[in-house]
Amino acid sequence: MGGMCGIVSLDHTPIDPNLLTGMIEVMRYRGVDGVFSHFTPTTAFAHFAHHTTPTAYKTPQPLVDTASGLILMIDGRLSDREALISRLRPTEGWSDPSPSDADLILRAYLKWGHDCPQHLVGDYAFILWDARAGEMLCVRAPFGIRALHYCHKRHFFAFATDAAPLLGLPWVSREPDLLAVLKGLTATQTEDDDTGFFKDIHWLPRGHTLHLSKKGSHHAAFWAPELSPLIRYREADQYGEHLRHLLTTIIAEGVQSAQPTMGIMISGGMDSTTIAALAKPALEANGHKLIAYNYFKQAPPTYDERPLVRLLMAEMSLETRFIEIEPYFLSLAQMAELTFAEMPSTTIMRLPTESIEHLHKSGGQVMLAGYGGDYFFAGPSLPPHLYQLLRGDLGVLGRFLRASGRRPESLPKQFLGAFVKPLLEVGLRGRKAHATLPVWIRSGSSLYSAFEAHWRARWKASRQFSPLRSLLNAVWQRSGMRDSLLLIERLYADQGLELRLPLMDQRLARFILGIPPDQLYSFGERKTVLRRAVKGLVPEAIRTHKKVPAPDYFQPWAQRMSRQCLPLFSPSRLDQMGVVDDALIRDALKHYAEAAEPGGYFYLHWLCGAELWMRKWVKGEPLVNLPG
Repeated sequence: MGGMCGIVSLDHTPIDPNLLTGMIEVMRYRGVDGVFSHFTPTTAFAHFAHHTTPTAYKTPQPLVDTASGLILMIDGRLSDREALISRLRPTEGWSDPSPSDADLILRAYLKWGHDCPQHLVGDYAFILWDARAGEMLCVRAPFGIRALHYCHKRHFFAFATDAAPLLGLPWVSREPDLLAVLKGLTATQTEDDDTGFFKDIHWLPRGHTLHLSKKGSHHAAFWAPELSPLIRYREADQYGEHLRHLLTTIIAEGVQSAQPTMGIMISGGMDSTTIAALAKPALEANGHKLIAYNYFKQAPPTYDERPLVRLLMAEMSLETRFIEIEPYFLSLAQMAELTFAEMPSTTIMRLPTESIEHLHKSGGQVMLAGYGGDYFFAGPSLPPHLYQLLRGDLGVLGRFLRASGRRPESLPKQFLGAFVKPLLEVGLRGRKAHATLPVWIRSGSSLYSAFEAHWRARWKASRQFSPLRSLLNAVWQRSGMRDSLLLIERLYADQGLELRLPLMDQRLARFILGIPPDQLYSFGERKTVLRRAVKGLVPEAIRTHKKVPAPDYFQPWAQRMSRQCLPLFSPSRLDQMGVVDDALIRDALKHYAEAAEPGGYFYLHWLCGAELWMRKWVKGEPLVNLPG
């Protein structure tokens, strides 16, 4: 992993070397194994090395291929390498049986040209400069957490893993894109939206390529979830067997490591437990070790998952460390420190130093996590059986009655859970909530009108009672929310660690989108196919455990934070720029501080983070005298 940045002059105007030096200094934290650059009068590239895979050290980057005139850099890693190597093997001059990912991408480009991304699998972003043709190709994987920001202005094209290095260039403005900020605050950005939070800085969407030449630039999707082939089996268990084989392959590839130890964040739920159960033997086969870290907060026994984790420890002989997260919740001053240029948001807690230090001392530089499992395996928000009933399939009722006899709950209770509750939550309350714009947005401006049109369009699209559409939204859009997974990746990179999410894999997405929706959600039981797949793999108590909604762990912290944030909105830069109404936000903060409402801290936290971002990165104000 690591990172990359660079500048290309499209009209041969010389590039000031100091510009690349400035970009490097901002991102130096990503170069755990060094920073390497390549400079010509009209191009400047820098690669931040972090050798976490067995082949990463083989090809120094930037990779300069003098024979073809190509320069390539990759941030990330490829999966399904053996299949790719077998397709490239006939290439003349092949010698290394296990080439680096950079070398594989170069050879893929030489063979397939701009179609090469269609043959790649993994979590990556890469750039390829063709000096002879004067063309640039930028690519970002369909899934994963490797970002690529860019600015194409005047005759210069600049790019970087982070947005902050671009802000130091003289032709890049700090003027914010206020419509994008509002979309971010309301979590209504779509994954194919390339708009950044600064007007001059864009972001390459997942599964897209950006082609740049003297004639201009354009980006296009090279992977679409709608094209997933249908998968149909006669027996339900066959779906589980298929998934088990797929997960075994994906996770074995995902734990390829250059270090002797790997960590995993484990909760006691099925997603992280499945990864641990498959990752441990795969690592041990190579003489490596897996260490689990469970972050917990004191809670009533009903919500405490530590007993499940201890059960996993006993059955798998898995070394596990339990870490109380309460000390790691942030003050406002600490939140300001962890507000990054890439997003108008911030985090609520820092990474527990106990786990970071322990993993480093154990020789590890990679942390696994189960993010993405809830998006993939939980199924659409509207249960398939309810969708079928609304479309007139009365046979659903017969199937429900047959299934109800195998469950301990009473028939009325099962009916409420399978039909009435989902309809109320998704069909009524969800629609009402999405039909009304947040009251704290300042009205009466062109910005408000533009956002209202965007909001209505999003709400209209979400009204379709389609399991596939709902699942596409979960897998393709929600998994790409910029202020969640990318923020977590940044926090780990700051600590010299690479975050890997094995479940964020396009092969897994293709499987999930190809199977019948009732394999994901069947009469109140979510993750149906995953439960079948892990039978005999994880402890039965975990496989059959029905997750109980946990209490609002963040409420005490959020109430304290509401009081600390009040001065930010007296007045706020967001209000001064016509985005929000300070008076309404202050009222909401005071109300929450006195009587917290479940989940209410989300909007308040995002608003406080956006205000810190506006002051720090747009206005360039020193954030001093903040509480904490």
